[in-house]
Amino acid sequence: MFSQLKQAMTSYSNSVVMLQCSSAPGDNVGIAGNHWDGFSKGTNHRTGMSGLFPSYKTEDVVVKVAMPTYPEASAKDR
Repeated sequence: MFSQLKQAMTSYSNSVVMLQCSSAPGDNVGIAGNHWDGFSKGTNHRTGMSGLFPSYKTEDVVVKVAMPTYPEASAKDR
């Protein structure tokens, strides 16, 4: 299980670091840890590859959900 999901902004391949996984723009990457040296450890959900990847080439995925409304409650009931 991953605590954070990121999405690749640009493509990258495993040519920079031997353990690095490759990705294409739009790929979702589950984060397993941050190494604080510019790389994070994770798994590409499209390819299933795991390894290190450059953190700066990803962005956070924000999942929006609809919040429930309670029309039976009014402001005067507070």
